[in-house]
Amino acid sequence: DDFPPELAVEKVGKVGEQLITADVSADLAPRLLAKGARVVDLSGAFRLADPAAYPGWYGFTHPAPALLAEARYGLPELARAGLAGARLVTNPGCYATSISSRAGSRGPTGSRSPR
Repeated sequence: DDFPPELAVEKVGKVGEQLITADVSADLAPRLLAKGARVVDLSGAFRLADPAAYPGWYGFTHPAPALLAEARYGLPELARAGLAGARLVTNPGCYATSISSRAGSRGPTGSRSPR
């Protein structure tokens, strides 16, 4: 509540890392991308390829379904090559991230989430 998302759109540099809820992130990411930022979304707002799945999984209708096809899924630390050049990166959830960090190079490869 202390940091309005609109301020992020105003002040963002070249990379915006979003630490907000999925519904807010889904609304904010297109605005950051329009300003030329690259976005690493940690919320899950771009994890699912099918926009029809968002109401059931996240409780909202996705406001930017065209970006779902563009989003690349993976951990930058483990899938750098598969994420190179991406404007929008969607990270796995906290559980997948925690086990991937222990797996080293066997982590996410930049492919889409299976859901």
